Amino acid sequence: MVPILLFLTATMIIPVRGGFGIAPMNPGKVYFSQNVFANHAALNGIWNLMYGLSKSGDMYRQYPNHVGEEIAQSWFDSSFNEKNAGTVVLRVKKPNVVIILLESFGSKLIEPLGGLEGVTPQFNRLAEEGLLFSNIFAAGDRSDKGIVSVLSGFPAQSTQSVIKFPLKSSKLPTISEAFDSLGYSTTFYYGGDPDFANIRSYLYSAKFRKLVTQDDFPKSYRNSKWGVHDEHVFERLLTDLDSASAPFFKFFFTLSSHEPFEIPSNFKFSGSNEVNKYKSSVFYTDSCLGRFFDEAKTRDWYDSTLFILVADHGHRLPGNDPIYSAKKFRIPMLWLGGAVDTTGRIEKTASQFDMAATLLEQVGIDSRNYPFSRNILSARNSFAYYVFNDGFGYVTDSSQFVWDHVSQKPILPADSLTVQNAFSFFRNYQKYFLGL
Repeated sequence: MVPILLFLTATMIIPVRGGFGIAPMNPGKVYFSQNVFANHAALNGIWNLMYGLSKSGDMYRQYPNHVGEEIAQSWFDSSFNEKNAGTVVLRVKKPNVVIILLESFGSKLIEPLGGLEGVTPQFNRLAEEGLLFSNIFAAGDRSDKGIVSVLSGFPAQSTQSVIKFPLKSSKLPTISEAFDSLGYSTTFYYGGDPDFANIRSYLYSAKFRKLVTQDDFPKSYRNSKWGVHDEHVFERLLTDLDSASAPFFKFFFTLSSHEPFEIPSNFKFSGSNEVNKYKSSVFYTDSCLGRFFDEAKTRDWYDSTLFILVADHGHRLPGNDPIYSAKKFRIPMLWLGGAVDTTGRIEKTASQFDMAATLLEQVGIDSRNYPFSRNILSARNSFAYYVFNDGFGYVTDSSQFVWDHVSQKPILPADSLTVQNAFSFFRNYQKYFLGL
């Protein structure tokens, strides 16, 4: 009798977790509407209370401040209050917008950014046709942090992600919501499970009117750990673009270059070591990207469409960089398409979350609701901020500072002005985040 009871008790882990899938139970599993009240009504009250309590420790942790409030606020005001379009790089005032968030496309694999040769030949080719932002740093080291950084123009959290805490994430502005308010149709594409990392709840708050996920593809296509490989989702995106009514805003998050680097084709780089598997998976997604743009350029809608290619985060490989290394966080961002009027390179150091203000101000949308996102094309001082597990990095055009919250000591020291500016940013961010 006792073994049976122990077995039955163990099996209860399955319903508590929410099944056998990659995504454990989270509030997003029951979200179904852009109506916040309806989504909250669908939640089990007791379960949601326990879920919130389990996340609140990291979400409300307060770190010591190392710079005075007056100094921090003065620096912040001078760095972030400048909100204007700056240099105009678009020739279309109200373009269609397609953002492609590339899984794990670190700059170390992008040849035009000093990376390895032969891994992303299609991206390299496209970079010659568009505007390449060559010194961008991801906000964090996980996809759930990258999505929020891009869509909400918001910095990442070092030990947790705000996307897993709907009471906070639902208060963040999103560029998809901004375009939705202007009459754009908004669609999110992901070949996997949107319940992973509580993404679904965030997407509904972000006013995506339609989600295309693994459930919209034949089961025979779900032949990887994460779901449907990128080639099929690119094909679906192209088909939808052909029938879409302008203006439209579409967001596609790729997945095939995520660990364990499964791809439906032969490995470009021989050998079973992790580095070559990673490089081959990026090469595969890059080849899908090239085929997509070869087709897109033949369509009428291409001339009035802005495409933004940006990575969700970088990777420790190749080189096995330590968790705090700036090299791990450097990522590409490329603007191209018929709506782009300027080609070349933007060398300014900037954060992934600066994309939001840069895009919105280019199309004439006020970005004042995005207090930590700066227009890269008009910002006077260049810097980027990123987080790793209980620490942060601050990068300028000429210096780097890395801080460890645990030891309360620098991992990589810097000059006094860089340190002061880094802590000025952190103090303002922490104050805002705790008040959400």
